[in-house]
Amino acid sequence: MYCTRCGTFNEEGSRFCRSCGAQMVDITAPSMPQRNMAPVSQKSGGLAVLLALIIPGAGQIYAERIFRGLTVLIVTTITIAFLVGLIPWIYGMIDSYFLVKRWNREVRDDPFERPW
Repeated sequence: MYCTRCGTFNEEGSRFCRSCGAQMVDITAPSMPQRNMAPVSQKSGGLAVLLALIIPGAGQIYAERIFRGLTVLIVTTITIAFLVGLIPWIYGMIDSYFLVKRWNREVRDDPFERPW
């Protein structure tokens, strides 16, 4: 049995998780909906910033916020001619870093569910 809170493997029939102490729930019981048991991987904040530096909006796309990334790309491309485009470009780098930090925090809380 795997803990639904931290993902630790526990002996079959355990009542509490040996790692985090959460009450174990039999996810195969008919009253519980089945969950995707493949853990979601964490993402790199440094890579998100690097991608956003190379291509505006790519950091948000890496963090699986496609619409937000495309918006940053379009706004940066339109405004770059006026040198104002640096503002959304820098915003894109900072925002992608914090998106990945939030992603990792939510994956740590529930490693079997995608944050968004």
